[in-house]
Amino acid sequence: MIKPPSLQPNDRITLLAPARQIVEEDMAFAIQTFENWGLKVDLGQHLYNKEAGYFSAPDELRLADLQYALNNSDIKAIICARGGYGTTRIIDQLDFTLAKQNPKWIVGFSDITALHATAFKNGMLSIHGNMPIVMSKERATEANQKLYDLLFKNDCKTTTWQSHSSNKLGEAQGKLMGGNLTLLIDALATKTENETKDCILVVEEIDEHLYKIDRMFNHLKRAGKLENLKGLLVGYFTNNKQGERAFHLSFEEIILHHTRDYNFPISFGFPSGHEQPNMPWIHGAKATLICSANQSTLNYI
Repeated sequence: MIKPPSLQPNDRITLLAPARQIVEEDMAFAIQTFENWGLKVDLGQHLYNKEAGYFSAPDELRLADLQYALNNSDIKAIICARGGYGTTRIIDQLDFTLAKQNPKWIVGFSDITALHATAFKNGMLSIHGNMPIVMSKERATEANQKLYDLLFKNDCKTTTWQSHSSNKLGEAQGKLMGGNLTLLIDALATKTENETKDCILVVEEIDEHLYKIDRMFNHLKRAGKLENLKGLLVGYFTNNKQGERAFHLSFEEIILHHTRDYNFPISFGFPSGHEQPNMPWIHGAKATLICSANQSTLNYI
């Protein structure tokens, strides 16, 4: 796997919106933060385009911005402004040929899960972490700082979080893969279907009905995506919903039900997803998960 080089002061980065529309006031804090880090901040040419309704710009313009950034050797990192929906409409048209010659970090989460999967298929590591839309949130400071350390210092410090009563204890080694659960399901039987064999899978979700979470985990199981895992990291499942008829299982019980036939460790409470701190992790990197009675830890190999 290709690991992009660390950023240096005065490096140029670009902010793009490959999915949902973004407004200028939602970018101000992040732009100032990146400039305080000593970076030169470019904005994608069509970042604030208002011609496509829900999307930040028409497909062809979002694709053009992203392809330009991948091709441009002067751009050292691509920071995705926000998620939402829309990245999957353009990822199959991307060409990583020049990006492999001048690799750069791609940063984002949520809908950007699709772009991480595309980068991985092209042999590149990327960073699942905070985007400008959330960098000003309460409790985001720690995750923002860790993103800085990862980008500038190649500092992959141990991530530690509290034990959870639903955990399945154990240790595992494997590539870190995954992200948003809906996007993982969306990728099945496509060019960017996520690799799970001998991997540590990360899942997170937001604003989803419990019965749909059950359906998605059932889908993963039926597709054979759970049986060969080395471990499972369960991030934030934010604002779970009940439908007209209440679902009888919690999201923890849903996950334990669909993994009950397997022996890999499962750690709930991994600080990743649509809450803060949303700690960055390297998609595609090899790591060790230790899930003990007192705490869980993630270390890069």
